Amino acid sequence: MAVKRTGQFSFAEALMPAGAGRNDQLDRLHGLVRWYRFEKVLTGLRDEGPGR
Repeated sequence: MAVKRTGQFSFAEALMPAGAGRNDQLDRLHGLVRWYRFEKVLTGLRDEGPGR
């Protein structure tokens, strides 16, 4: 599971028009699911070391 925590857009994201790649159904699902519960369970599976 990749985790990006820079707080900045990538170069490609910066060039995309506003609203591109949006999916209203996925946005609605994101609002309904408590993702932190999944993250809490799955955190132990990710190795914090560098690389793969």
